[in-house]
Amino acid sequence: MWYSCARCSLLEWCLRAYAAPIVVLDIDAAILQPLTVLENALDSAELGLFWRQPRRAPWLDIRAGVLVARPTANAFRFARLLRNYIEHFMQCGTPQWHLDQCALYCTLRMLQSQNDAPSIRSISEIAS
Repeated sequence: MWYSCARCSLLEWCLRAYAAPIVVLDIDAAILQPLTVLENALDSAELGLFWRQPRRAPWLDIRAGVLVARPTANAFRFARLLRNYIEHFMQCGTPQWHLDQCALYCTLRMLQSQNDAPSIRSISEIAS
């Protein structure tokens, strides 16, 4: 479980350390094009998320294996809250499968409900 969440937990650190767009990939992601294709697909959005289609279960709607983030204040806040969500449930002692996907979904929905979410672009077509 730690491995599947580590890439999301380290996102804010990577954004700050490198001050450049970060592409987060799962270990089994197949890369057939330069990563700049994913970065460029964001246009002016701050986050690129892979939305599952058809959308069946809210907690699984965002595939955690592919994520693109730009180093902006909104993306930093999103990444910090994402890490906090994951750490909270990891510390509870019984982390559930898909914790990374639940964290992405719940963090995004919470920020959207407060009108404080980063701008999002779907990268589903590009990343598939």
